[in-house]
Formats: sequence, structure tokens, C-alpha cells
Amino acid sequence: MRRLSAALVLVGCCAAWHSALAGAQPPAPEDARRQYESGVAFLRDGKYVEALKDFQAVVESYPNSRVVDAVYHAGEALRLMGRFEEATTRYRRISTDFPRSAWAGRALIGEARCLVAAGKPERAMERLQRVRQRFAGTPEASLAVALNTVLYRLYLRAPAQLPYQPAARAVAGPGGKLKDVQALAIDAEGTLLVAASSEVLVFDPSGRPGNSIRAPEPRGVSVDADGQPVISHKGGVIARGQNLRLSLPRPDGSPRLLNDIAAAVATPRGDLLVADRGAKAIARFSAAGQFLEPFAAVGARRLAIDPTGVTAAIEEDGGNIVILEPDGAPRARLAGRGEGYQFERAVDLAFDFFGHLYVLDRNQGTVVFFVLQPQPEVLATVSLAPGSPGSIRKATAFALDPAGRLFVYDGDAPRIQVYQ
Repeated sequence: MRRLSAALVLVGCCAAWHSALAGAQPPAPEDARRQYESGVAFLRDGKYVEALKDFQAVVESYPNSRVVDAVYHAGEALRLMGRFEEATTRYRRISTDFPRSAWAGRALIGEARCLVAAGKPERAMERLQRVRQRFAGTPEASLAVALNTVLYRLYLRAPAQLPYQPAARAVAGPGGKLKDVQALAIDAEGTLLVAASSEVLVFDPSGRPGNSIRAPEPRGVSVDADGQPVISHKGGVIARGQNLRLSLPRPDGSPRLLNDIAAAVATPRGDLLVADRGAKAIARFSAAGQFLEPFAAVGARRLAIDPTGVTAAIEEDGGNIVILEPDGAPRARLAGRGEGYQFERAVDLAFDFFGHLYVLDRNQGTVVFFVLQPQPEVLATVSLAPGSPGSIRKATAFALDPAGRLFVYDGDAPRIQVYQ
């Protein structure tokens, strides 16, 4: 259940060092090797400026550089800092100078992400088509096909046509029903996770049930950067198979056990962001459950996080949506009504691979799609309301698969309807 999106950020690491060099290239000096490993660690931990310095130093150690992975990771660091033109320069160096390298496919995908962020989705689709043609049969080609589907749906099909149509399939449990569903998530392989009652149900990409995950009254489920489920329940968080009991330090230093957790997600670097209803705030914990720092003074009942660490939260009071930077600083707020949209009761949200935000409104039976850069703006809206084909009467949760298909739980059916 590894996530390819995470692999594109950190793929190669130390084990790929030798394979990244041309056959005639002498072995890397120990100091350059250590600097490369340091850059990988900084990139994983979200310290992009430090990572870029390390990767650039490695590249400059080889004037006729064939350290392709260091060039690629420098591009990733720049992209994650929002320096899209500079990142594109790094990516193009790989795809131009080393067009047959496996890194070229990854670089083209990185360039496509930059082009989407810069408001040029058609050019991004052309880059992804190159990946599909040049690297047929590779994981990068499969990802490129899925990503092109997302861009076609949001930028070409809409607004002249509806971005989504109901598929001739639905997912249901034994007896054709799914009850008490609280949340949905889908990993990079298309496995569907359904938080319901006292367990998380697991369905393969074809909709066949697998082994469920025991969880005490789960409230939320998401997937971390390695494709592992993160399950939140009232008294804790299940991450990497461990049921973590979390606590915050009181002013006197004694621990306050969290006993009313609303939601939890894993950051790209592996930390946990946990919404605590008691304090009406979000805190950051280590993957092992150790408190690290306050994250944001937001009372959230739902969280979602994009591949760069930008977090969206539905506020418990009022139902507004807050967009937070990777360090917790506020970026934007989506009130109940804005240009091109109106929320009566936002109940769930999700990000796709490009950082588009999808928001499900229960009362109106709609999903609204936003682009967040440079400012939040509505891309499209799809109606699931009664009277429309594949309508949803009581939407409470949804998830996106790698190709951007919607899986929406209808509490009245009760089942999960698929839209594509």
C-alpha cells in the first residue's frame, strides 16, 4: 500500500546513489554522499531550504553532473517552496539531458505539477502525455494517466459538461447495505477504507471486501504518505498498527489525556495532526504519539492534508473551512457563502494530487472544487441532489481515488455511490 506520490518525493534516497551516476562517473566522495543523505532527510522533514542547499552542493561537486537524483530532488525542494519556475528548470534539465532515464518520467510529472500550480493545466496535460508515451508500462505512466484524467475532468470537461457522471457501480457491505459510516479514505492502490461502527471495513479496487481493521467507534480515517491507514477515534489514534493514547502537557507539566479526538491526519513527513475537541485546537504529535507542538487554534471536526502539507479543516462551530500552511499559519478561510459557491452544511473535504480542494455539502448534495493558488477560486460544482442522475439523499462522507473518482456515502441508501 505504498503511495507513489510519496515515492516521487523521496524515491531513490541513499540506495539509489550509485545507480544515479553514469558508468564512467567516479564514486561519490564521502562528504558528497553524506550531504546527499542530509538533503534527503531535510526534504522528508519539510526543511526545504536546507535540503536545496545540500542537493545543490552535491550537483556542483560534479561540473559534468550526472547525479540525476540530486537534480530531481533539488527540483522537488523548489516546487514544495512554491518556486515553480526554478523547479521547472531543474526538471527540464533531466528530461532534456537524460530523456531515457527513469528520472525523466518523474521530472515530467514534477513539471506538470508546477504548471498546474501556475494555472497552465493544458500544458501540464501535454507533459503527462509524454510520460505515458515514453515510459509505457511503468508506475510513472500509470500515474500520468490517472492525473491526466483529473485535469481533463476539472479543466476541459467542466463547465460545458458536468465534471462527474454517476458510474454503474456502488459499494455496499453484506446484504447490500453499509450503516453508520463516519468517514472514507482510498490509498494509492485504490483500496477503499470505510470507518463504520466498531471497525474500518476494507474493500479492494473492484469493491470486494477484505480483512477489516478493528477500531473502537472510529470517527475518521485517512492514509499516510506510505499508504498506511490513520484511524481516529474518541480516545486515540491508530497509526501504523499502534493504538496511540495521546496527551498534552498542562501548565504544571502533568499530562492531559485527549479523550475527545475529532480527526487526525499524517503530514508528508510522518507527524500526526490531531484535532482535539476539548481544547478546540489542532496539535502536532510524532508518529509514535509524542506531543511536539501546538499547530493551530482551530476547533476542527474534519481534516484533510495535501501532498505538500497544506491542511484544510472544517470548523466545529459555524462550519467554515480554514486553510493552513504546513507550519499551521492561516492561509485562507472559506466562509459559508462566497463567489460561485454556498455551503449549508459542509461535512467532508479532500485534496487531490495537485492540491485541488473538494468540499462535500450534505444539505445541498453538492461537491465544490477549489483551486487554492494564488487565492481560493471555484473550479466546478457537481450536484448529487435528489432529482439528478445518481442522486444522493444523505451524504455524510466521501473520498477520492488516484484517478479523482468520487466515492460518496449515502446514509439513506445506504451505500457508497461512485462518480467518474
